Amino acid sequence: EELIGQCQKANEACFKFMLREWRFLDDSLITPQTTRSDLRRSLHQYAGQYYSQLDLDRFEKVQPRNVFSAIGYSTGKFTEPNVSLQPLLVATLLGLADHPNHPFVQIPASLRALADFEALMNDRNSAAHASGQHVNVTTACQHAVFTLKWIQSFLQNLGTK
Repeated sequence: EELIGQCQKANEACFKFMLREWRFLDDSLITPQTTRSDLRRSLHQYAGQYYSQLDLDRFEKVQPRNVFSAIGYSTGKFTEPNVSLQPLLVATLLGLADHPNHPFVQIPASLRALADFEALMNDRNSAAHASGQHVNVTTACQHAVFTLKWIQSFLQNLGTK
């Protein structure tokens, strides 16, 4: 559980960095009144050129107010987003259209597969919320390998700003 938690934290740090470096040009895209269906439509509109509808629909249950916090962090409205990986990832996806050279889209598709991020988040959530569930060592190591490869590719693509 500790390894998976550290993988998620490492990913969160990268997404927070991206949100600050590649800021949102419009902070009104997602508001506190945004519904999940509105968020879903926006996600398809702004990230649909990079991901399939099926991939983007993985995030249909994310709370819009958490994405609003992540975007507010990006624009400087909030000093900390106080959210986890999922809303940080969704906010990053929403900001891709404003930044064609965003490092996230420069990373090979195999290392930015939304299914891998989703699996990490799901395993971390199921193991960390007093559910009594445990993640086996093999799965934890797979998440660690994915995280290391993703972060290495992310760091190699930082010069594209």
